Amino acid sequence: MNLNLLKQLAKNITLLYVEDDEKLRISVEKYLRKFFPKLSTAQNGQEALELYRKNQYDIVITDIEMPFMNGIDMAREIKDINPSQEIILISAYAEKSYFIDGIEIGISGYMVKPINYIKMNQMLNRSILNVNNYKEHNKYEILLHEPVKKRTRSCCFRKRKICEL
Repeated sequence: MNLNLLKQLAKNITLLYVEDDEKLRISVEKYLRKFFPKLSTAQNGQEALELYRKNQYDIVITDIEMPFMNGIDMAREIKDINPSQEIILISAYAEKSYFIDGIEIGISGYMVKPINYIKMNQMLNRSILNVNNYKEHNKYEILLHEPVKKRTRSCCFRKRKICEL
């Protein structure tokens, strides 16, 4: 993975990183800031969910085992707000139940600690591409939908309101 390309792709992406272990959070945050200038951090799922409701991030990376609200419950609530949200789960445990819960929620990736930064970069690259594709799709839908809607309305009015919108 070309790190310069990752930096270029990530420059307009907002990221929320959630980790209760302070040393690890500071270390990973320092690494992520090299790529993501729009980065926020939280110490637990409850704090992260409050931040998410205020800001809505493009990508969420979260630990699973945390106080107050774990990463699985937080991810589930975020997916209720935004079903297409990119979420990467990180766990110190390769526990099958967490992995299955993550799949059921619709997470984008799953990593086991200690963090392998090469794998993280690959997951981030994939998530960034998904986010950019989603944004492009929405932009084109708006650009195409509005003129069609306007034209259809105009056509209906000319035909003495034969059709109702």
